[in-house]
Amino acid sequence: MRDDAGGARSPVHVGASLQYQLTGTLDTSVDAQVFVTDLFDTRAQDVAALHARGRVVIAYVSAGSLEPWRPDAASFPAAAVGMRLAGFPNESWLDVRSPRVRAAMEARFDMARSKGFDGIFASTLGAYAAASGFPIGRSDQLQYDQFLADAARARGLSPGLSGDFELGDEVAAAFDWALAVSCIARGDCDKLAAFKAMGKPVFNLETQGTASSVCPQARALGVATTLKHERYDGWREPCG
Repeated sequence: MRDDAGGARSPVHVGASLQYQLTGTLDTSVDAQVFVTDLFDTRAQDVAALHARGRVVIAYVSAGSLEPWRPDAASFPAAAVGMRLAGFPNESWLDVRSPRVRAAMEARFDMARSKGFDGIFASTLGAYAAASGFPIGRSDQLQYDQFLADAARARGLSPGLSGDFELGDEVAAAFDWALAVSCIARGDCDKLAAFKAMGKPVFNLETQGTASSVCPQARALGVATTLKHERYDGWREPCG
């Protein structure tokens, strides 16, 4: 698969098995082809250990919110920090138009490259559709999403997206793959249609329900789904 700009083939492919672990001791023995792990908490030696097992390793990056516990939190100016996220009171929306926010993201992508990651997973987007505290419009969001994809590729990293799926073809063309969270529970897996139509990998995580209730829906929708705990530890139950 190639991006629309004619870039390098993505290491994440349709049909790949997924492990998504953001908390707890990283379990490198999980039988999955693609691992999404935290950029800051994952060490270079962890990435190397996964590579030795033939795994693709993707760095989770919150690209649209301030997580104040991160070591680079001071890189984000107060003027670019907006309202708290609904449901995540410890995080605040970022002004994605800010050059300093973009510079901080580029520094994070540099870190991902230095640790040996194969790609980045840009999460916590959608400020344009939220009460962010900033006058961010649809075009601003699209421009930022394109910036993230371009910045990743410039560093040899495959860009994956979480959120903004409702932007359709314009955002799907920019990224190599998509990973939704709870699209079955919300009933909005149809927003992934643009990625699927372009032949790009689409994944989904569900934190509610059981395999017997979730997996038949996942198969009917054609969305590769994995059940996870809400804390995103090492446990997983993929739908066959």
